[in-house]
Amino acid sequence: MKSQSALEFMTIIAIGLMLISISSFFGYDYIFSYFDNVNTINTRQTLSTIISAVNLVYSQGIGAQTRAVIMIPSKIDPSYTYISGKEINFRLSGRVRDIHGSTATNILGSLPKGEGETTLFFKMTPEGAIIFLDSPISYVILKTFNDSARTNPDTSFNVSDTVYYSAEFKNFSDGNIDADLVVNIYYPNSTLYLNESGTSSNGVYQGSFVVSEKGPWLISLVVPEVNIFSTKLIFVS
Repeated sequence: MKSQSALEFMTIIAIGLMLISISSFFGYDYIFSYFDNVNTINTRQTLSTIISAVNLVYSQGIGAQTRAVIMIPSKIDPSYTYISGKEINFRLSGRVRDIHGSTATNILGSLPKGEGETTLFFKMTPEGAIIFLDSPISYVILKTFNDSARTNPDTSFNVSDTVYYSAEFKNFSDGNIDADLVVNIYYPNSTLYLNESGTSSNGVYQGSFVVSEKGPWLISLVVPEVNIFSTKLIFVS
């Protein structure tokens, strides 16, 4: 009788522990989902604000400027977060999702790498709308070419082609400025293909690499000193 009572007691304890574990799991999952959804909403709002500012200066013409306060969300995955051409994409890590949008004109310049609130500036130029920050190094213009002389801008390549790129570093007044930098190049599957560090010379840094797979490749250039990054998306067929 005592052994039966002990067995029943142990069974009750086991069931109780199991219920607690299940509750904890679903509780954690609910909290994770809540913050994940909030992050997605914040990212969509940030994207909308950037697009509105770019389209505003575009509608006003060359020389137009504006500013906007944005919130860079957490969990941004740099392997497929970019501004390139007329496209903007924020990739959120964790439950991976892409928050994507497009503008009425080409976009150049930089975004802050760290999360939190920041002010972005926008100005319309003959090349497109430039996004920049009020920092010693305000923005970087990243371009890709199909020739070593870097006279033919291009974003479409074939497998085994050499991609030549150039980065121009600018201060708030559009003057050239030198900086230490990190270049990350990502395969179409978002894994890292190349990582290199360097320093610009007379406000310019140049590099090249060979593409080996079909699909979209991402060049992401980071300036650690001011924690900004610039990107270029290329397509390989």
